[in-house]
Order: sequence, then structure tokens, then C-alpha cells
Amino acid sequence: MTRKEKLTVLKEVESLLKDDVRKARKLAMRHNLRLPQELRMQFCHKCNSLLKGNSKIRLTEGKRSITCLKCGYVTRIPFKKN
Repeated sequence: MTRKEKLTVLKEVESLLKDDVRKARKLAMRHNLRLPQELRMQFCHKCNSLLKGNSKIRLTEGKRSITCLKCGYVTRIPFKKN
């Protein structure tokens, strides 16, 4: 796959960002591309369900913990305190 083709697929993925996260993830996996950070954080990495409205977010000591309410998987993301 050439660089131009990869960029075209990546643009398709970004256009799907607001429409359907699952389709965008599937497309990126098919073409072996990395999704943008904001897109990766919209679905559970274990059960692939959308986290919007189906998650619990907690902020503690420099970490953001996102818990999927469907399967219980916890994603921890570090952040800087200001």
C-alpha cells in the first residue's frame, strides 16, 4: 500500500469519526493504520462497545480512569495537572 493510498484511507477514517466509530476502527484495522487518539478513546478495547453514555470516568492523582459499564474493562490514561 502506497503512502497516498494510506492517506486516502486515513481521511476516510477521520470522516467517519463522528458517524460510526466501529466502521472507522474496522477500516483502520483492515489497512493496518493507527487511529487518532480522540477516536481510539471512544470505544472499549475489550468488548468494542461505544463508551459514550456507556462508561464511568474518574480523575485521580494524574490519571483518568475510564470504566466500561458493559464489560468492566478499565482504561487508565495519564494527564498533567496544571
